[in-house]
Formats: sequence, structure tokens, C-alpha cells
Amino acid sequence: MRNFYYLLFISFLTVGINQTNAQADLEYTFDGTSWEGWTQGGGGTGPWASFFGNNPNGELEITWPTTSNNAIMYAPAAVEALDTNYKHFELKVSNNSSQVNLLRIRARDAGGNWFNAADITITTDAVGVFKTYNFEITNASWTGTLQKWQIIFRRSDSGDITDGGTVHVDNILVSQSEILSTNNKNAFEFSAYPNPVKNVLYINAKEPISKVEVFDLLGKSVLTQLNVTNEINVSSLNKSMYLVKLTSENGVSTKKFLKH
Repeated sequence: MRNFYYLLFISFLTVGINQTNAQADLEYTFDGTSWEGWTQGGGGTGPWASFFGNNPNGELEITWPTTSNNAIMYAPAAVEALDTNYKHFELKVSNNSSQVNLLRIRARDAGGNWFNAADITITTDAVGVFKTYNFEITNASWTGTLQKWQIIFRRSDSGDITDGGTVHVDNILVSQSEILSTNNKNAFEFSAYPNPVKNVLYINAKEPISKVEVFDLLGKSVLTQLNVTNEINVSSLNKSMYLVKLTSENGVSTKKFLKH
């Protein structure tokens, strides 16, 4: 993840939408200089206080005061009303706290009731060492459309986290289908510019492209182009983050872009 560096606004509310089996994955890589829409846990002091401490440039760092027992990440506003068909999670985490041993997915259902959707045991890691946690939410309350959801790092005994540790999150992937890997490669390389774009997105690929599609944050196709040139007119799209998907004889490749 560290070898990518996006411009300041490319990562604003970034959601990587990988098209697999006609379903949209929600992916957050923290490769740029924003928190990709995630917000910290209230700041200040108290049991729900936590802070995002870096740009993040490859990994999101979470710290907390000694009064906190929940190092919390609030889901981006663009996807907080999550369709619960998204039930497969994969997180790449380096837990540098000797006290934090639980990763929790917490959610508020359509009736406004909070519930703990999943509690996953995690271990302490050396600085710079990451583990991947892959799990499916099977809680019966995970149904319909959520009002909000969160990712929380905490102690299983609910005590305050007082060891001065940190948690680093390198990647978050949420899918409607079983996740095999966060390291799927594009079938071929291409460039898309300018990024951010206002009117015309230019595509530069070294092989013939048979189809271009553009997807919004929730995976809905908003533009399809079959007579492919090196230009895509995106002037009619709303200001937001999108994914452009190119299809060739060799497969599919995707890139994120910001419409402004």
C-alpha cells in the first residue's frame, strides 16, 4: 500500500469499488492524504474518544486517551446507510497495543437500536507487522439497511486502554461475497487523467478496450461506453468519487477518480 501516493483530493471520501461477480466491493486503502471519509471517535476524553494521527499515506494510525475503552472508526457518511448484504469483511491491521484484543463491528439498525454485529479476537503485533482478519457477519440483527456502523478496537474486558499503544489500519474491504484476497491485480495497466476531473476523463491504455463503465460509491453503473475512444465525458456526473472499469481481451482493470 505504501508505494502509492495520490494527490490531496483524490482520496477524499475514497471508496474503491472492485467489480467482482457483478457485485461492488467497498475498499479503503488509505494510500493518499485523507482518511477516506472515516471519522475519529469524538476526540477529547471519555470512553468513546480516539484520534486519527497521520495523513495517512499508506496506513491509518489510531490513538486514544487513557480514559477511552473504545478506539473507534465511524464509517464514511456516503456508506453509513449500509445494505446488510455487505456482510463479508477483511481488515489488514497492526495492533501495537498490549491491551487491545478485540475488533468489533457495531451497528444501528433501521429501528435505531445499536447492536454488536461481530467480535473478532485480535493479537498484539510488533510495529510494522500486519495481520489480515477475514470474517463474515452472521448476527441475525444484521438485516435490511443500517442507519450507521462502526469499527472499534477495544479490550475484551471493557476496561480502559491505558498502555499508550496504537492501532494501524492498512486496508478495509467490505463485500457482498466471500473475500478471497485484497491483493487482486488489474489485468492490464492504464492511466486516467486529469484526476480530479471536471468534464472529460482521458484514458491511456496500451491495448484495445472493448468497454468502459463508470460506477458510483455504491457500485451502481452510471455510465457505459461501448464505442471506446480515449475520452470519457463525465460532465453530467455529480461531484463524488467514482470507479472507472475498462474491459479488454485480457480481462478487467479499474481505477478510482474524483469528479469535481
